[in-house]
Parts: sequence; C-alpha cells; structure tokens
Amino acid sequence: MNPADVHPRVQDAVRAWGAAPDIEAAAKQLEEHRRALPPELVAQLVDEVAEISAEMMIDLLTEERGVDVSAETVELGGVELLPRQAARLSAWLEDQKRTAEALGLDGDAWIRQMERGFDRYVARERGDAATEVAEATDKAHQLLGGERGAFEPRPAPGESAKAGLAGMLAARDFAKKKS
Repeated sequence: MNPADVHPRVQDAVRAWGAAPDIEAAAKQLEEHRRALPPELVAQLVDEVAEISAEMMIDLLTEERGVDVSAETVELGGVELLPRQAARLSAWLEDQKRTAEALGLDGDAWIRQMERGFDRYVARERGDAATEVAEATDKAHQLLGGERGAFEPRPAPGESAKAGLAGMLAARDFAKKKS
C-alpha cells in the first residue's frame, strides 16, 4: 500500500509499534491501538504490520552481518539456513507470535496475512533489489508453507509433512511440563 493511502491513525499505531523498546511493549502498543480503531482501520493496520513483518523476515534471510558462510547449514522446512540465520529467524518467530496475538489473530490467519505482505513487498521492489527480494521471498514462502498442526519430531530432516514456519509455530504452543 502506498504510504500516502494509509490512514493517519494507522500510521500512528505503526509508529508506536516500531518505537517500542521491546517486543512486549510493541505488542501492547499494537493491541491498544487495534482496540481503539474502527474495524475498517484494523484491517488496514493488519495489512501494514504484515507487510512490515514480511519485510523484516526477508531482511533476516538476506542479512550477511555476523553470518559465518563457512558454517554447516541447518535444514528448516526444506530450506537450508546458516546457524545465525536460523537463530535470527527463531527470535523473529517469537515476535510474530506476540504480534499475531496483539492483532487478535490466530497463527493461520497471521500466516495468510504475511503471505499477502510478501506479495505486496515484492511488488514494491524494482530492479536488482527485486531479484534478491524475490529469491528470499521464495525461501520465506517455503518456510511459511508448512501445514499448521501439532509438532512432530522428525527422524531425519525434510521428512515431515508439517515442516516449516507453521510447524515451528505449533511447536511453540506446547504446554510447558508442570513441575
């Protein structure tokens, strides 16, 4: 969406979310603003946050700073990632869970919103940057493409029908063992 087309109240909500010092404060800002917005603006807020979150995931997948390219890769949802990329993605994933909750969405709905966010983000990019973004977006779509459901331990990488980001989201929903 063109920034000029975003309602000022939605812009304020996005700015408050972005200026928060940590994910808990960011989620609180999103939830407070979401509750104060009329339904038509909530949809716009969800679209904006989904596109920004998708862009952040692409940045995580393409960020070279601190990445040891000689390290052995790990497989996640059929995508080979370097350990630093996987660690960044794990932190991002925790942020997404809180973001979805703050927006009043379940995991499946948030994944669908982010997939549309990827498409809008790629459509905005042009030239050489578009090629790099499109390649990273293919990885991101593959990571999001897993079937959401209960976590299943895998005996070998790539054998799970529930691999990918959706499976990781389900695994994080496990109840903690009571002591």
